[in-house]
Amino acid sequence: MKLLLIGCGNIGKILLASWLKSEAYEQIVVIEPSLSEEHTFADKNLTFLATPQEISENFKPDAVIICVKPQVLTQVLPRYQRFTETSLFVSVAAGTPIEFLQQQLGKTVNSIRVMPNVAMQVAASTNLAFAPDSSVDAHKNIVTQLFTPTGRVLWLNEESQLETLTPISGSGPAYFFLLAQLLIDTAIECGIDADIASKAVRQTLLGSALLAQEHDDLLTLKQSVTSKGGTTEAALKVLEEKLPELLTQAINTALDRQKVLAS
Repeated sequence: MKLLLIGCGNIGKILLASWLKSEAYEQIVVIEPSLSEEHTFADKNLTFLATPQEISENFKPDAVIICVKPQVLTQVLPRYQRFTETSLFVSVAAGTPIEFLQQQLGKTVNSIRVMPNVAMQVAASTNLAFAPDSSVDAHKNIVTQLFTPTGRVLWLNEESQLETLTPISGSGPAYFFLLAQLLIDTAIECGIDADIASKAVRQTLLGSALLAQEHDDLLTLKQSVTSKGGTTEAALKVLEEKLPELLTQAINTALDRQKVLAS
């Protein structure tokens, strides 16, 4: 497979590193104006270029992966229109619907959107993907192959679900990190050594996440930790009284902010 990667920022670098570990890619061309990452990666099938004008006329990528900031897409995308007849365009740009890609590249472009999260760094990302009805199985297979090395690919039925899930899947790790830090801080305030508090909380959350991954019924898991009249039950009564409303408010606030950014 031949790939054209537009942009080599945080997401681009993670994807590129994962692809280079595979023998499935015949040639990869990366467009990065600063060429700052050119010496980070070394592979005989990899080429860094500063501009799309430098791409060989004979290069026909199977997929063009868009990894640039959403605010520059209107300047960047039209430069790649010559690939729309032969290549699948895959965008990880947040808040940029398929309709926008079609406006920039033409109505006939084959395009798929993917929304990863920060856990790409440890190959545990939730990669939410949407393909329009015009997409064929071969296109979805390409996306699955491209993103599976960074985590799990979940296909959505409606494009709107990408935006709805952004404050949950995309922003969710930040809430998790906040919870971890609050638990650590609370333990320290109770007199626990900072190093012990950090290790205890991190391992507790890791173990809990692994259990949640193995069991479908989270309510049963919660009940298995909650003894009647015990300390866990007492703490949960406080959290269950206030946390659901607070979390709903936080998610709705994030959704409102997303609409503003997309307008």
